[in-house]
Amino acid sequence: FDIAVHTGVAHDHLDYHGDLHAYVASKRRLFSDYPYRAALINVADASGRDLATFVGGDHQLLTYGGEDADLQVEVVDRKLTGMSLELRLGAERFDLETSLLGDFNAENLLAVAGVMMLSGLSAREAVERLRRAKPVPGRMERVAGAGPTVIVDYAHNPDGLREALVALRSSRNGGGRLWCLFGCGGERDQAKRQQMGEIASGNADVVVLTDDNPRHESPLAIIDQVVSGCSAAVELHRIHDRRQAITFALQQAANDDLILIAGKGDEPDQLFAAGRWRFDDRRVAMQARQWRR
Repeated sequence: FDIAVHTGVAHDHLDYHGDLHAYVASKRRLFSDYPYRAALINVADASGRDLATFVGGDHQLLTYGGEDADLQVEVVDRKLTGMSLELRLGAERFDLETSLLGDFNAENLLAVAGVMMLSGLSAREAVERLRRAKPVPGRMERVAGAGPTVIVDYAHNPDGLREALVALRSSRNGGGRLWCLFGCGGERDQAKRQQMGEIASGNADVVVLTDDNPRHESPLAIIDQVVSGCSAAVELHRIHDRRQAITFALQQAANDDLILIAGKGDEPDQLFAAGRWRFDDRRVAMQARQWRR
């Protein structure tokens, strides 16, 4: 590789790796088992700081994400249309307006700037290119139309769901309610299901639990596990059919409400034991707007 990048570690893929320690060790192999010229490492957590020490002086190294990192970002303002950022790239500072949502995307932009700088661009050249960055389909993507604001995101693990909800709560204006519609995939890490129920009910005003990709698992059992983590204080709805769940949310939400449809992003299909069915959250949400009373 020319440049190896470590963006961090989250509670994900543990059904494959077994535990978080094994997952961290697997990520570390990118820096120990393969040749590379330069490294960019997020040092916001202990795994990143340890990795930066491991890389040491044998490679060109830039760090980001931590208080003493080479590259830093401050979110100056948050809106549902984007963010105002201040980037500190070494000794230089830049203001940046972006249509991306969420503090995690501010760090993602910082990582992209680091890669460009390690590739030979100046800090100013890197920022000019960041000004043209567009949201990735299915990642904090706004669904056009009148009525409540609808955001579709791929958040399918505890950290991702928390970050998406926190981002939307901090970006919204007015007194509308925050809805969270999601499910959990079948034949994947079951330990995260209860956690995601706890996170959704702790950060949203209304939670709608629905099927994600059940595969060969029982959809009833999956949602039972999610419900076990939900607070009794949250308004909770359980609608297995994902199309009906999205339609319900769009019909019941007020115009100033905000709906997060999480878990599948831009995936074009839904997976069941009986087969694969065409299903796109964004398309279904747009259709549901037309049926809105």
